[in-house]
Amino acid sequence: MFERSDGITYYVSNSGTGMVSVIDGDSFKIINEIEIGARPLGIVTDKNNNVYVASDRDSKVAVIQNRNEVKTWIMPNNGNIQVDSGTRTIYVCDGEEITAYSLETGEKKGSITGFVAADCIKLNKDNKRLFVLDVLENVLNVYDTLEFKLISQYKDVGINPRHFILSDDEKIVYIANRGIYTGVNTGTISVLELEKGNLTFIPLPKDSVITALEKGKDFLFAVNQGRHQIEVIDIAKKRKMWSIKTSLYEPQRICLSANPDYFLVTSRDYWGKGAIDIIDITRRSIRNTLYFGKNSNPFDVACVRHKSSNLALETVTICTSKKKDGSYAFQGRILSVSGEDIFFSNISVNIPDN
Repeated sequence: MFERSDGITYYVSNSGTGMVSVIDGDSFKIINEIEIGARPLGIVTDKNNNVYVASDRDSKVAVIQNRNEVKTWIMPNNGNIQVDSGTRTIYVCDGEEITAYSLETGEKKGSITGFVAADCIKLNKDNKRLFVLDVLENVLNVYDTLEFKLISQYKDVGINPRHFILSDDEKIVYIANRGIYTGVNTGTISVLELEKGNLTFIPLPKDSVITALEKGKDFLFAVNQGRHQIEVIDIAKKRKMWSIKTSLYEPQRICLSANPDYFLVTSRDYWGKGAIDIIDITRRSIRNTLYFGKNSNPFDVACVRHKSSNLALETVTICTSKKKDGSYAFQGRILSVSGEDIFFSNISVNIPDN
C-alpha cells in the first residue's frame, strides 16, 4: 500500500504572544501553538527539519524538534540567527557581536566583534562564508566561518539598508533599502556584484520603504512597507513586474512555498491583529488567508517539507505474452515515484503455457 506523505508545515513567530504558530500546509489551519519566549522574531530551519527561533527580549534561542519538542538556550540576540547543521553550529547576532555556539552543548565556539548595528546575517550554501550587514555603518562584511576572519568588505551598499539575500550563484547580493524621506520615501533595492564590487539599483515607485527580500527562481519578492504591498521583480530584467496588497496594512516577512507558484507573507495592522497570506504568482492574487488572534503580531515564517514515508507495494503482478520467436513480452508497468524508495514484498510473473 502507499502511505500518505506528511506534507508541508509552516512555522510563524508571533512577537506579540511569545508563541510560534504551527500551520498545516494542506488545511492552512493552526494545529499547534508553541511557547518560545519574549518576542520571538527570526526563524531558520536545518536539513533535518529542526526549526530555530530567536527571541530578543529574553535572550533565548529555541529549537523545535519533531514538530513540538522544544529545547532552549540563553544566547543574547537581536532576532537574527543562522544554522550550520554540518558543523553543528549556530550563529547568533546581537547587534555589536556575532557569536558561534555549539548545537550540541550550547557552549561558545568563537565570535566576531566590532559592529555598530549588525542586523542581518546569512550563510552561503556551503556554510563556509558568513555575510553580515551593518545597517548603521552601511557596510556588508564577509567572513570565513573556519577562523572568523574578514574576507571582503563592501562599503556604502545602500540607502538605509535593512535586509539582504544572495543570488543562487552567490555572485550577487540584493539589498533592501528603507531609503530616506525627502517629501516622499525613496526606498530601492541595491544590486551588489561581489567580484567587482559594482553597485546598481532597481528603482521602485515613490514612497517605497523596502524592509525584506526573498528570491525565487525568476523573481525577487520585496516587502514594501511604504506602499503596504509586495513588489514582484523580474530578476533578469531588474525591473518591477507587478505588486499586490497584503491582507493587513503592514507586511513583514516573505517565505517561499514548496510549490514554486506560491509564496507566503505575514502582515499586521496597527492594533495588533495579524495574518498570513498565500499569494498565487500566476494569478497575481491572494489564494488563502489565515488570521491570528489579537496582539499576535506575526513576524517571520518558515516552511518545512516533511519527508514521505517509504512507499510499499505488498503485491505486484506482471503479465506477459509469448511472442512468435518464443520469448516473452512484459505487458505491465510499474509507476515510479521521484525521490522515494519502493519496496515489494512479493512479485509474481504470470507466464503462459503456450
